[in-house]
Order: sequence, then C-alpha cells, then structure tokens
Amino acid sequence: MRRLLDPVLVVALLTLVFASSTAAAESKQEFVELIRDSARFNSLCDNLMRQVLQQANVNFAESSAEIGTSALAMLDEIVEIAFDCPSLQIAVTGHTDNRGNEAANDALSKARAESVVAYLTERGIDPARLKARGVGSDTPIASNEDAAGRQINRRIEFSLIKTGKEKRKSSFF
Repeated sequence: MRRLLDPVLVVALLTLVFASSTAAAESKQEFVELIRDSARFNSLCDNLMRQVLQQANVNFAESSAEIGTSALAMLDEIVEIAFDCPSLQIAVTGHTDNRGNEAANDALSKARAESVVAYLTERGIDPARLKARGVGSDTPIASNEDAAGRQINRRIEFSLIKTGKEKRKSSFF
C-alpha cells in the first residue's frame, strides 16, 4: 500500500514522456533524488513513519523471540515506507514481562529486537539503518500482576533515530 511516493513517481515518469534517451533517464534519477533530498519530502517521510510506528504492535509469547504472524503485515508496511524514505533510521527496542531473572529478561528483550531487525533486513532494509536494543522488564506499560498485562509487556517499541545527516538541500515542495 504505497501512500507517499506514488504522486512523486508519476511526476518523475511524466518527465520521461518528453524524452526517452539516456539523458532523460538520468534526468529522472536526478529529479527523484532532488525530491528525496527536499526538506518537505523528509518531513513527510518522518511523519508517515512515526504514524505507522506508533500503531505498531509486535508482541511475543512468553520466553520467545519469534515474531507472531499477526505482526508481519505491519512490519511489511514499515519496510515499504523505509524503501521510499531512505534517510530514515529506526531504533527497535525489545521488552519483556517481569517473569524470570533480570539477566535472562535482558537477553530475551535483545533477542526480540534482533529478530525484528532480522526480519526487516531480510526484506532489504540496510542493517546500518536499524538499531536493536533490549531493556528487559524495566519499562512495563501494563501490570505484570496478571497474564493479560504480562502479554502486553512482551513487546517491541519503535522510534526514529535522529541522525543530523539528513539532506536538506532543497525546499522542492
């Protein structure tokens, strides 16, 4: 489900209607790069990815780092946006419930984050754009007193990494 680049690609392809030479293909690439380098484009990418990441729901079974099938469509949407927005970098943070010892929970939360990063990289996202970390059971968002709360706490949280390297050469939009 493309939501960001379709209009951009349409405009870029329209430029090819007027010429079909190698120079036109190079012009198309320069045009796409100009758009991707624009502050407005980067802002749109940032906002779109933040919306998707806020709705992301990746939970795990107890003592497991295996991604459930219910999360795959959402992870695929992240991949699609990441392809369209090459300047974005994503932090993937794994969490656990409070069952088990602290060292085991820290390792499990890291393994959960790494399994999500592996899924994203297997679909073509550059691993340099992803950072996995585990925080164990340090930051619950629900009570660990019952099974439902513990299930909620066995999760992944996503955030965008500010790099300071994003290109802001143009204000095309």
